[in-house]
Amino acid sequence: MLRAACSRVLPLVFSASLGVESMGTVKRLVCLANSYMTAGRCVAGIEVTAEGQRGVWVRAVGDHAAGGLRREQCLYEDGTEPRVLDIMEVPLQRPSPKGHHTENWLIDFGKRWRYVGRMEASNLAQFVDPEAPLWASEYHSKRGVNDRVPQELALRQQASLRLVYVEKMHVLVKTYDGQGNRPKRCLRASFRYAGEQYALRVTDRAFEQSFKGKPDGGYPLGGRFLTISLAQPYTDDFCYKLVAAVIEP
Repeated sequence: MLRAACSRVLPLVFSASLGVESMGTVKRLVCLANSYMTAGRCVAGIEVTAEGQRGVWVRAVGDHAAGGLRREQCLYEDGTEPRVLDIMEVPLQRPSPKGHHTENWLIDFGKRWRYVGRMEASNLAQFVDPEAPLWASEYHSKRGVNDRVPQELALRQQASLRLVYVEKMHVLVKTYDGQGNRPKRCLRASFRYAGEQYALRVTDRAFEQSFKGKPDGGYPLGGRFLTISLAQPYTDDFCYKLVAAVIEP
């Protein structure tokens, strides 16, 4: 239960206060997504204060059209990658919103990110967004449920990232014929939230790896925090809802 998660909230520990660069800023974030997208990595998190209070969502983006990051653009000083629940300091140039991706910030190229520490998963209870349906409903893809929004409706949204808690979920593993008849595995998270049923594609690379070698089928899980992202328009003019991170309390 979410209430149980709340009861286990622990104090957050941070390093010295973050600095401000003359040509930009450095934001301290709890990493809530390091997932794959068509054109690179999607790295996003919620800003936190030195006292551990919740700030706003930030999605770090590059300078090409799709906004995805290359691996070398989102590394720590020691060459390692951010993990979900890392506390990190990210050098940024300026806000760079694009359509409904209002949370976008352009990274400061050439500067490494800084690892500060880790957050306990139980602390995420205080970062969950207010409960509400995940954008527009009743738009289903061939394999999903409530998993997409027409582009014209997506443009009316004020945000594209949500952190939610679900009491239970099923992971649906299915292998399809991909390009050139090559097998392609797809994970979907099936859950009920805010009175609606969803089956959304999972793009959490670490979570996907944990199902490597498991046969196709459905796998029940208990309560989880989920980072949900409303992606940029696909070639069919729909914006797809994706599970960018699955986090066990």
